[in-house]
Amino acid sequence: MLNFAIQIAQEAGNLIKNLRAQPLEVQEKGIKDLVTNADLASEKLITNAIKEKYPNHQIIGEESSDLSNPDNLKTLSKSKYIWIIDPIDGTVNYVQGLPFYCVSIALLKTSSSKTTSNFQYFEGHVELGVVYIPELNQVFHAQKGKGAFLNNTPIQIAQKTKIQDAVATTGFIRTHRQHNYPYFMKMASESMSIRRMGSAAIDLCYTACGKLDIFWEFGLKPWDIAAGALILSEAGGIITDTNGNPLDLFGQDLLATNKDLHRSTIRLFQMIN
Repeated sequence: MLNFAIQIAQEAGNLIKNLRAQPLEVQEKGIKDLVTNADLASEKLITNAIKEKYPNHQIIGEESSDLSNPDNLKTLSKSKYIWIIDPIDGTVNYVQGLPFYCVSIALLKTSSSKTTSNFQYFEGHVELGVVYIPELNQVFHAQKGKGAFLNNTPIQIAQKTKIQDAVATTGFIRTHRQHNYPYFMKMASESMSIRRMGSAAIDLCYTACGKLDIFWEFGLKPWDIAAGALILSEAGGIITDTNGNPLDLFGQDLLATNKDLHRSTIRLFQMIN
């Protein structure tokens, strides 16, 4: 299934790269939340390929899944395998002509289902994750227990031990922007520097391979993080929520870094609360 996921991620990535050379149809699907004809075409390509090869699997896609609908969640919970896809993570970058956008595909193997306050009907683990950055021809992939790779070369998280030496990254999703400001100011005062990539999947992958050291964000969705979270974990990283609790793909906030910086960052963030 890994080779299949890589193949369709690259096919979708090449599709959206080619579509960007043409006039885009851009709409707002929410407050300062964009969707383009390329998002829709990419998701259609991926979902059609999955349905053809794995007709018994279910799919959670950014542009086609309503996780607030209990009936949809109950249908998803009956499947042993659920694909979690983001056809373009970093749509604003994509529209603006910046290279930091990607296709993200993950496969969740469910073990049980339940209802929680975060609509998490699924318990299990992510079996595989693929993130493809078409403008840079970078393919990140991981399988559970088998390590993480960039263009088939093994990657490992950086081993910095002090926040003052770390380059951090975050995002400012509209609905959680105010909440993140004090975290940003605290991190800006303590870290070496902060970068803003505009794609949570890329943030996770670049932290996994040591280009970045700390990533935190609020208001995320499962399609933003499912693939990147596995890639980071398989690269030796630690990923939790911002309070240090186990990561909930449907829980909306996360902190990703190495073991030493994770402890230090949790202590730093506790000063805010």
